[in-house]
Amino acid sequence: MKKLIIKIGIIFFIVFTLQIIIYFAEGGSKHVYPDKIESVYEIIKSEPDIIYFGDSVVTSCDVADKNKKTLPEMLEEILKNKKVGAIENSAYHPEVFYAVCKNIVSRGAGVETVVIPINLRSFSTEWDMKPEYQFREDIAFFTYDSLLFRVFYEPFTVFKVFDLTPVSEEDYKRTPVYNGDIMAGRVKDFEDKERYNKYSEENMKNKLTFFYLYKLSEKHRKMKALISLAKLLNKTSVNAVFYLTPVDYETGDKFMGSQFSSRIKKNAYVVVSLLNEAGADVIDLSRSLPKDAFDLSERQYCNEHLNEKGRKFVARQVARRIKQLEVR
Repeated sequence: MKKLIIKIGIIFFIVFTLQIIIYFAEGGSKHVYPDKIESVYEIIKSEPDIIYFGDSVVTSCDVADKNKKTLPEMLEEILKNKKVGAIENSAYHPEVFYAVCKNIVSRGAGVETVVIPINLRSFSTEWDMKPEYQFREDIAFFTYDSLLFRVFYEPFTVFKVFDLTPVSEEDYKRTPVYNGDIMAGRVKDFEDKERYNKYSEENMKNKLTFFYLYKLSEKHRKMKALISLAKLLNKTSVNAVFYLTPVDYETGDKFMGSQFSSRIKKNAYVVVSLLNEAGADVIDLSRSLPKDAFDLSERQYCNEHLNEKGRKFVARQVARRIKQLEVR
């Protein structure tokens, strides 16, 4: 038995050593880091005063906009003497923001303020369960990153120590979709490309249900991530600006009646009240803008993307809150 243990130990040592040699021979972290992860670290290393998190909303522009500056760029222009770094990616969400902030705190990075947009659509089944929106690799890197993690990352993924695909396409398609407490169908009923490529009022109503009419609770994993993020930042000197991103509620009400604004209001209340309990202030912009502040030029269905008018409004609200926090 003793000899067997020694042999296993020797094999483990050889494998361990070979993996380290392979890691450095292939370029070390430059080989392991995905470009997306590397770009985030580059932003952190650039030592911005403000880190602006976000999904595609913070960088999207209307084709008709004269001013094509993104939300972080507009914020930097307003604040003038502050350097703003944007950590964003299409469909990034609170679980990713939390992982990055933990990484920033552990590094002791000198960030003054973090801006955390809360997109109400990110809690929907469409966003929460979509396989390509899980970002398990991103979260794993920001949570566990170390020399040992990088050296053994590829073997870890081969042996599924980290499950990078927790939701299959088949499971996603079968996931129920709710309008409040009532089941409205399954994902497959709302993502039929052949059907939804053709606009109709019925399709618009279905998309609005799919994106926004879920019933949010404190049990939602992204809500839990936001609460953890608020508590994490409360223990630091970093100022946190949480805000609910605007929703095109006028278009929603046009097609769905008052139930649309009612559900947006109720879901927003859940977010604000739970974050308040966790010690964070939240700017609720969910019903702050008319439909002409949104980018509908190239999109058939209601969305959160803002045109120049909308981005300017949001940038001013965020800048105002940052200035308020600085004088406390």
